[in-house]
Formats: sequence, structure tokens, C-alpha cells
Amino acid sequence: MAFRRPHGIGIAGRLILLLRSVLFLCIIGKSIEMSVEEAILTDMLDEGSTSCVDTGETSWNTTYSSSIATSNWSSYITEAIESSNFQAMMEHNGNGEDKSKNWKIRIGKGGNIYSHVNEVLGELIPPQERDDQDAWIDETTMMVSVDIALNFAVPNKMSGGKNFQHYVHQAGAYNRDVGLPPIFYSPNIAMHCADHSCAFASWGQHAHVPTIFESDILYFTRFRNCGDGVMEITQGHYNTAYKVNDRIKFTNTPWGAFRASKLGTSQRTNPDGSFQEAIPEIPKWGTDAERESITNTDQSGGFHVLSETIPTDAEIFMCIKLVNGVYLQRDPCTQDDIDNDGWERFDMIVRNIGTSSKRCLYLTSGVLKCGTTDLKPGKNQGASYGPISIKNNRTNEIVFSATGVRHWFYGGTYSSFFTGATEDETTINNNILEGDALIVVRQKHGSGRTEENKMALTFVHGKYPAENGVSHRLRVGVAADTDRDFIILTINARGAGLSVGKHEMYWNREFYAFGRHADAKDVGNTWVDSTAWGWKKYPSEWNGRKIGLYTSASGSTFRAYASERKGDTLPETCDDQALQCEGMSTPTAGYEAFFTIECGKQFYVGPDQHHFTPSYTQYDMSEPVTETNFVRPYNVSCGKSPGERAQFRFLGFFNETSCLSLANKEYDSFPCPIESLSMSPSESSSMPSLIPTSIPLSAPSSMPSQGPSSLPSSETSFTPSSDQSSMPSTDQSSVPSTEFSSLPSSSSDRPSEFPSTFLGGSSGGSKDDPSRLPSESPTTVPFVSLRDDAINPSNGYRSDSLTSIPLAKPSEYPSKEPSQSPTPNPSVISSEYPSDSPSKFSSNAPTNKQQILFDNNLVTVQTSSTVNSSKSFTPLIWACTSAALLVTNLIF
Repeated sequence: MAFRRPHGIGIAGRLILLLRSVLFLCIIGKSIEMSVEEAILTDMLDEGSTSCVDTGETSWNTTYSSSIATSNWSSYITEAIESSNFQAMMEHNGNGEDKSKNWKIRIGKGGNIYSHVNEVLGELIPPQERDDQDAWIDETTMMVSVDIALNFAVPNKMSGGKNFQHYVHQAGAYNRDVGLPPIFYSPNIAMHCADHSCAFASWGQHAHVPTIFESDILYFTRFRNCGDGVMEITQGHYNTAYKVNDRIKFTNTPWGAFRASKLGTSQRTNPDGSFQEAIPEIPKWGTDAERESITNTDQSGGFHVLSETIPTDAEIFMCIKLVNGVYLQRDPCTQDDIDNDGWERFDMIVRNIGTSSKRCLYLTSGVLKCGTTDLKPGKNQGASYGPISIKNNRTNEIVFSATGVRHWFYGGTYSSFFTGATEDETTINNNILEGDALIVVRQKHGSGRTEENKMALTFVHGKYPAENGVSHRLRVGVAADTDRDFIILTINARGAGLSVGKHEMYWNREFYAFGRHADAKDVGNTWVDSTAWGWKKYPSEWNGRKIGLYTSASGSTFRAYASERKGDTLPETCDDQALQCEGMSTPTAGYEAFFTIECGKQFYVGPDQHHFTPSYTQYDMSEPVTETNFVRPYNVSCGKSPGERAQFRFLGFFNETSCLSLANKEYDSFPCPIESLSMSPSESSSMPSLIPTSIPLSAPSSMPSQGPSSLPSSETSFTPSSDQSSMPSTDQSSVPSTEFSSLPSSSSDRPSEFPSTFLGGSSGGSKDDPSRLPSESPTTVPFVSLRDDAINPSNGYRSDSLTSIPLAKPSEYPSKEPSQSPTPNPSVISSEYPSDSPSKFSSNAPTNKQQILFDNNLVTVQTSSTVNSSKSFTPLIWACTSAALLVTNLIF
């Protein structure tokens, strides 16, 4: 993030900010209030399944590290491209020697999964075969929202003639507009990671550009590690509908993307949770075979399994069948389909390529083209993945091997194969003649695993019956348009009843689980009852907390604060800034979604995400489209280079007119000082404060302070302090000191009401004398000696009874016992012991792990939930003090 303190601060200013950072870290070592982003993400998303518990096996971070060496992305993918998309990484690594359940995901700017690694299978997100304009825009796991009424409804004569499409991608936009700068990933607007979960929010973008449509869709995603290879995903499509009245009428939740070469077998389930027959070759997307396989979720077991393909030596083919005058295509097609179901094998009949004498030649490195004859019309273009061999039917010999079929027939003139350039072109041509029939034979899988121990991914999507005109369906297919190693595994919410309007959100909860295929059915049946979906409608189904925005009249920045608990009131001030406007973490009547946007040295606070978008004329659905109607948020230049775009943060929901004073102010992400925010009682804290409170407690502490008070108590103490006071008490002590006073009482009118316990000795000053200085007023009871080392008045002696008159000067010796009763006023210096009873002023108790955005950095805080020693905070205090002094010395 780029939100920060004001510009142009110089070296000294930067050092001051460093000091501020040090002090901030010292503060959050104690506790930290709930950040605005945490509050929004917590309240906007469903709480999650109670079955998904923290097993302590999660790690996450927000520091970029390259995945290029291990993920085998397409050759154009560079660290510059990946790092521009990277947002966070989350990992489960807790199954000991069983690596089959360990996973790692990388989350892109849009909150979508752009890398999904299993420790056994490796990278599963497709390699991004299209080109560098589309990296992780389509071949990625994400949400998609569509307004069916607007999709393809407006003719587009400006760019290719194809009607304008209405697909809002969570990942971002296809960079196909003229003059477009680097890839435009959907801007992140909020994130929070803690314990075993990470949550994100983003501003979704129209995928097909240029477009005449504005996007008002916000995407919310939370990933939780449930242990044992299971990941929970909660997803929400939220419609702000600020400028337009678009409605979400169709969703992909998610549009799941996996490598067909790794998980090439598909297995559906029956409503009773049993498996259907596995399909070893997934049909191509959009073909008749794929469309025939679409299943409503209530007709399934609520989960679907993708697994490794462990093929036999059985031959597979592409087959065709004439039905009602139209040729249907099946890929794969087996001998059983031919013998029993009327399918006809469609052999690749070899012919010379053009006028050359070659039957096969390399198009590019690794792609072999062979001339073939298209004997029958039909759908004869598409891809097939997995290790194969190409056999000559005439000689019954293997001609060459390949990793897949790129095109069975392309334009009826040739077939092409992925060979990896390992096969010799001359040898291939010597082994085939014109008229030979080529057939495909599946090879044995190279992993060494069997059907019994092969790997699988279980997608637990739920089985939702049609309800109020909304139904859910499952689609599975491999991309058929190009040479893409890409399975689409998606759930569509659809139907005439689905129409998500302003301030409404469609959401669902699903699970991914890695492991062995033998366990997949049990895993699916275990988690299916934890799935859920819903449609939060404005405003009755939202339950948020208050968020305040604070600034000063003369200041150029503002801060934000979220109340720790729902129902809490907001403090009137945040440090030296006053509360300017009050909002909520969830949609509220009369409120709009608010953003703070930074574009170079320009700032905006309000509901318009397009504030910095180049000027455009909103299309009114009546006039022909012109260049002025194109909405191009990606063409905003906020720096010296075109790729330096605006930065967004989501602030919550506010009344648009009540926050006008903040419209052009810069967001300061430094949290409000904790001690200025206590407004209402909190629950009992299990940990002591690390720093003193500046507000007095209204209830006494049940444990003594460890250090002296800098101000006298205004109430009588019932138990002596363990350290001497630097100022006299204003009231008498009701319990005698355990040590003698080094000075006599000064009061002549208020003698001690209790005698010293020393009785004897002359007045000549021997060590048995109770005092070498006379009292100004006589005592009424003689002293009784306790020991014989008195050298100063009351300097080693104590009264048997308490004195009713306070000392005029503090004792030089500490009390040996703690107070027996609480003091009614707080210590100014921090206590190392916890209170036994709650404070009437709210504290912000730390969690085991917290992350907040501080200036340009995400700060992770790890704390302990219990304190085993009163000395446990001493190193932190000394470290903070030393660091602050060091930075101060650097400055001055």
C-alpha cells in the first residue's frame, strides 16, 4: 500500500517516522484495536464453519518471493509480472511425512488464487498459455459476476464489431485496449490475515475492454486452513450500484482453474454421496459432451473430485456420430463406445503437407504438425492432454510420442501435437505414408502411482435445491479454443430469481481438500454439510459496527477507527483529531460504500471509485457508442510511468454529504492512540497493560504497583506500598510502616495515636534509643524495642499499631508487604501484575497474531495469550526504550 504521511518530509522527517514506527511497535506489543479493514472483512463475510478450527499449522506472509522456478509458468512470465499481481501467500504444512495434504496458495491483487501448489502434485493453476496480456486474468481461480440483461446487449462497432460483454472479473481486465499500460489487476481495497485465515476485498473489473460499463462490484474472499489438507473458502459478490443500476444475475463462484495434465480425471457424485463412473478424459468446454454433463448441485452428492489420470494401454480416439443430421463429437472415445453406442472412430488419415514431400513438420519448437484429411464434417477442432503415443494403424508401430493433442483437426487440413521437440522430424516422415491412419494410444502415467494411491483434489461445493428462482449448477470442462492446459471447474448461481441489486451480496462457502483418491469420498461427505450460500439483502441482514473518520480543521490527513464491539460508541477524538463523520462496517440505510484513493499527490475520499478515471460520457443505452463512452480506469497515470496507478482503501459505509470535509485529505493509516479511545467497559483482561493508562480507573486494583507513584494517592491505602513514595501522603496511614522513619513527625498538634514498640534506654543516644531527635509532641504510650540497631528516628522500628497521621516526608525504606486492599486511583507507571477485576475503561486485548497496515507496510504482531512471569515484558520495554533513544540520537 502507498498510503503514508505527507510528502516532502526529508531525512529528519523520515527518522521521525522511524521513531514513530518504533513507538508504534512498542504499543502494539501490548495490544491493538481492531483495524478498519479487519472490522469490514469480519462483518461483511459469513463467520465460517464451526468445523474449521485452527490446528496451528498455518503460515502466511505478504512478502513477495518468486514462484517461477517451481511452477513452470509459460516462458513470458517474469518476476515483474508476478510481483505486480502478488498480494499474499498462505500455506498448510502440518501432516508430517504425508505430503499429499500439504498446500500453498498465492493470492493476487483481486483476492483470487493465482498459484495453487500441492506438495506432491506441484503447481495446479494453468501455466498461462495465452500471452502476456492475460497472465492470471482467465486461467486463475476467481469469482465472476454477469448482468445477463446487459451482456451482449449493446452493439460494438468500435472494436471488432462484437457486442459489448458484461463479465466482471475478480482477477482483472484483459489488456487488449489500444495503448493499454501493464496488466490491470483488480485493485485490492482491504486485507487482514490472522491465525489460520486471510481475508481480502477488491474492486472487480470488466474483463473485456474497452467497455462502456462501469463496475460497481466489490469482491470479498476469506481463506481458512481447516487442517488435514482442507481449505475453506468464503466468497461474496457485493453490488455498490453507486452510478448505475447493474444487477448480478449470474455468477461463477468460483471459476476454478486447474492443469489438465495434473488432474485429468473427473468424477461426479450421486445424491447419496457415492461416486459415479470416473471420466479419464474431461470433455472440452462448450462441446455437446460437456454440456450434456452439466449437473444441478441438488442432483449431486455436493462434491466433485479431480484426480490423476492413471491410463492403461487402451486406445482412445476422437469419435463422431450423426444425430438428426448433425455430427456430434466425443473425445475421448473408447472401443466400448464404438461397439455399443454407435460412435465411429475418426482416424487421422495422413497426407502430404501442401506441395512438400513431408507428412509432418515442426510449426514451432515442440509443436509437430501433420497433414491429415477431414473425411466428414463436424466439430473437429480441440485439444487433449496427457502422455500419448501416435501409432500407425498400417504397421501397428509407434511413430512418435507426445504430451498431448493440440488440434485433432484444424480447418480440416492438419493435426498437431505437443512433442517437446524430442522427436526427429526425418524419422517420423520415414515411418508414415500418405493414406496411413494415425490413432492415439494412452501411455502409462509417469508418476509411479496407481489407481489405489493416486492423488486427488476434492471440491466440496454443496448441494443446494432450487430456491425462490435461484439454482446452482456444476460445470467441468477443458479449454478447447487453444493449446491451454486448463480445466474449468465452476459453480454457477443462476435463475430468474437471482438479481443482486444495490447494497446486496450473493455469497457462498466451499472447500478444497487435497489427499489420496481413496479418501476423497469420505472427505467430501464429511464436509458437505458445512457448505452454505446466501443472499444478503439490504438492509435487514447486515449487522455491523461503527467506524469513525477523524481530522483537524488545519490538518491535511485523516485517520479511521473501528469500534471493537458492535454497539460501542465512538470516541470524540483520535489523538489530536476530532470525529468528523460516523459510518458503519456494513451497508446501512442512506450510506454509500466509501473509499480513500491516492493518485500521486492527489487524494479523494468518497463513494466514486472512478474519481480519477479519465473523463467519459456515461452510455445511456440509446445512442450509438462512441469513443467518449469508453470507461478506462486502467489508463490513470499517478506517477512518472504509465503503470503507476491509483491506490485504494475501503473505509466502510458513510453518508455521502456528512464527510465532505475529508474529500481531498490523505489517509494516515497510523492507528489512533489506544489510551484516548476508552469509552465503555471491557471484559476482564487476562494480561496486564505494558504501558500506563492516562485515564484513572474508577475501580481499585487488587494488586500493588511495582514502581512508585509520581503523585500522592488521594485516598488512604490499607496496605503499605512495596516501594517508598517520593511525596508525602496527604492522609494518615491506617497501618503502621514496617520500617522506622528517618525523620521525626513534624506535627505538634497531631501526635501519633499508636506507640512505638521500643521501651527502654536513656536519652543519651545509645543504639537502644528509639530516636536521636525528639518528637515535637509527646507520645502517650512508651516505645517498645523490636531490635537494637536504631541509629535514626524510627529507622529500623515500627509501631505495633497504625498511625493516624501521615508522614511529612516519604520513608526511605520500602514496605515489605503489598497493599492488602486496592487503591482507588491508578498508578501512573505500568504494573507488571494483572488486575484481578475488570477495568471500567476499555482496553484492546491482543490476539495471538495480528496484522495491520502501517504506512507502507503490513505489520505482523505475535503475542502470547498468557503471562508466565512478571518479568516477561521487561525485554520489550527495554528494547522499545533503547530503540527510541537510538532513533532520537540519530535525529538530534
